[in-house]
Amino acid sequence: MSTPSFIKELSIPAIAAPMFLISGPKLVIECCKNGIVGTFPALNQRTSEGFEEWLIEIKTALSDFEKETGTKPAPFGVNLIVHQSNPRVQADLMLCVKHQVPIIITSLGAVPQLVDAVHSYGGLVFHDVIKRRHAEKASEAGVDGLIVVAAGAGGHAGTINPMPLVAYLTSIGLNFEHLNYKDHHDFSESEEELIYSKSLVLTTEKDFSRLNTKAHNGLFYLPIQLIIDRAEKFESLVTSYVKQYDAS
Repeated sequence: MSTPSFIKELSIPAIAAPMFLISGPKLVIECCKNGIVGTFPALNQRTSEGFEEWLIEIKTALSDFEKETGTKPAPFGVNLIVHQSNPRVQADLMLCVKHQVPIIITSLGAVPQLVDAVHSYGGLVFHDVIKRRHAEKASEAGVDGLIVVAAGAGGHAGTINPMPLVAYLTSIGLNFEHLNYKDHHDFSESEEELIYSKSLVLTTEKDFSRLNTKAHNGLFYLPIQLIIDRAEKFESLVTSYVKQYDAS
């Protein structure tokens, strides 16, 4: 994979991530005007017809900006969920080809035919990966770049980053052994035996549910807890957004 030429033209080498429900035309346009790649998920628009309207809105705004200022905006991109559970993937892909979307970010599937379709008009394909096997499959499919989704990122990555806890326990002088396994790790029998050989084990709630807790009385977990700042404001925003699509 070679470095895409547009990177040298950005104000900073950054892509504004395609955030579910958050990213839309206004955010994408402002990012591109300021030299950052703006992206959004195709599924943020609830229909393919609406998705095409967004594409036209973005392209028109960026074209007008370049005419008025003489400054070339950064390219924009669309995130496509390339999974059989997404019934719109083919229709949305055809719209991306029709409007020649500069950058396509694919998730949950590296499909050579999709890559070929985007390459047919000179577009680029970047693919989300969380492990080496995914990266190898994406490379075989001919993608132009990899988006390495790390723990702490949204979407398809690990849910817990252990380093803050490890740093805290170290800072208070606690003597412990860190058994480091990747997220979604499939524990082997020997690995489980190693874990059960420890007198006291602290793990995530997710891994706790996957281990044989009956085999170890000293197995504890950190519960998953979600706290929303300004909960009433958040609930009001969600309710207002949902009401836009109230069928009644």
